Amino acid sequence: MLPALPLPQLDLGLLLLASLAVIAVAPRAGLVMHAVLVVVAMCLDQMRMQPPIISQILLLWSTLSVRSAVIIGRAHLLALWFYAGAYKLLSPYYLDGDPG
Repeated sequence: MLPALPLPQLDLGLLLLASLAVIAVAPRAGLVMHAVLVVVAMCLDQMRMQPPIISQILLLWSTLSVRSAVIIGRAHLLALWFYAGAYKLLSPYYLDGDPG
């Protein structure tokens, strides 16, 4: 993989895990730290813009007591559940039991 920006390569795995641990102690500071580290990791191309990672950040931010963040988190969950249900309903392999 080629990096998105010509930056020095850093191993951010332990820092990302540490930022998740900080969220348990100081939620706002931990969320900011985690979001910044994920953006840096994407710029270094250590992980591409993967939907589960973006989803995790959206859902983490929606745990704060900010009304707009809660609404965005709920809308995100509704979209995920709607897509999963619609995909199963429209998939001929799911209804037939064929793993496809």
